[in-house]
Amino acid sequence: MRELPTAFCAEVMYRMARMEKVSPEMLQLIERALSSDAEAGRTAFMEYCTQCHPGGEAGLGPSLNDKALPTFLKKFQVRQGIGSMPSFSEAEISDQQLDDIMAYLKALRDHEGEPGG
Repeated sequence: MRELPTAFCAEVMYRMARMEKVSPEMLQLIERALSSDAEAGRTAFMEYCTQCHPGGEAGLGPSLNDKALPTFLKKFQVRQGIGSMPSFSEAEISDQQLDDIMAYLKALRDHEGEPGG
């Protein structure tokens, strides 16, 4: 399935909200999921993480979508590597990319917790 550009999705959401087909709360969730940090995080996640955590779900590594760990612990695990997870240095994944990945994981988790998510 071909992905739609973020700008196009945002425009569709805006128009749907104007027709009152989307609640303001749902629109905020959608906007947060499409935030630039989460979008950049999705890109970095696909490059570095999806091989072991496809879509944030369990694969070679455990599911990430249902982990309520604080962000600093997840970042620590990425940097240090724990168990079978390799470590990723700042030269491999920049601090900004790591922040963006955390924003993406939060958007995934928020989406999973919503009805129909």
